Amino acid sequence: MKKSVYLLSFFLLSFTWNATAQDVQHSVVSSFSINPGVNFVASANTIDDYNSLKTISSAPLNAFVNPSDYKYQQRFTGSGIAFFKMDMGITPYSSKKNKLLKTREIRFSLGIESGHRRDFTFYNNMKGISDSLYDNTGNPIIRRETEIYEQYNYTEQFVNLNLEASYLFKTNPERRIYFYTGVGLGYSISLRGSLTTMNYKDTTTYYISLSSDEEYNSGSVYYHHWGGGYYCCYGDNGSVVKYKMNGISHFVRATIPTGIVFRISNNHSFFKHAHVFSEFQPGIELQLTNGEALANPYLGIVFVGLSYKW
Repeated sequence: MKKSVYLLSFFLLSFTWNATAQDVQHSVVSSFSINPGVNFVASANTIDDYNSLKTISSAPLNAFVNPSDYKYQQRFTGSGIAFFKMDMGITPYSSKKNKLLKTREIRFSLGIESGHRRDFTFYNNMKGISDSLYDNTGNPIIRRETEIYEQYNYTEQFVNLNLEASYLFKTNPERRIYFYTGVGLGYSISLRGSLTTMNYKDTTTYYISLSSDEEYNSGSVYYHHWGGGYYCCYGDNGSVVKYKMNGISHFVRATIPTGIVFRISNNHSFFKHAHVFSEFQPGIELQLTNGEALANPYLGIVFVGLSYKW
């Protein structure tokens, strides 16, 4: 936690390295915001990434399938983590200009996030003739085929504490609608991490008439599960097991926060200080889990936030 504070402090000082004690003293807290949203992270999900799950989670080795025995389509997928944040905005003071820089803002954020990251799915679909049914003269009249579909899924899930610092450049904040952009640095630490494994196995028997085109099937499904961990039924024919992640995961993000702000009222004594806003945060995220490091494209979205400025 100390390292994260040092990183955020260094980030802000990189923008205000020439700030005097007078600048700091005369800078003022000027806003408070709350905002829900979601983070999207795109990951390659390679077989090497899948194999790394064996070392970063507490799942036993027999919980993992051999990739060579199943079909796996590598895909660049997106994952989502929902968040809720509180922001504090500071308007910086410039001793050179002898005034507050109202088109600038230093913003600190604290929040909680919950969701999933990488996801891997392996599957197999096997079909073969089991046997035939015969009439009393020995002629086959019905062919019976069995189809087996297996699927194994592995998903990382996290609950994180999030800290962010941003330096923003705003258009005229006196207008009812204005825009802003800037640069930001975020850090998240996992409060709880888990690897969720799911297996699904479905067996279906088809009876095919050899004397006509009639076909029907009899669903014969069953399921099994690995031992240990948390177990619950997945539908009628699967199982889910959750395993803890080894150690603590860290997430570091460099972003470009860009947004639009709308003042609710121009005249009302309270609502002329109240604003709604929406924000996009494109950037890069670095995920660090038990010695494994992954860099992925990142996009944070604040759908509708509420702020009070004075």
